[in-house]
Amino acid sequence: MYLYHLKKFGRCPQSHKSRQERLATPQPFGYQGPADLERKNILLVDDIYTTGSTLYHARELLLAHNCGCVRSVTLAR
Repeated sequence: MYLYHLKKFGRCPQSHKSRQERLATPQPFGYQGPADLERKNILLVDDIYTTGSTLYHARELLLAHNCGCVRSVTLAR
């Protein structure tokens, strides 16, 4: 099942930021799903892995809403 519960704020492309700027980026996501994910396992899919901050922020937000295991797949590095 595909669920879209994360919404990204501030669409400044990561490609325009330095590594340090990317690592210092505050939480770019908001959550718009059920209050409790009922320990569901989540797979995050990202297009490009550079610093890992996008996946880190997404994972932290999902864990705050009681998901189970969070795994990720990235298409390019």
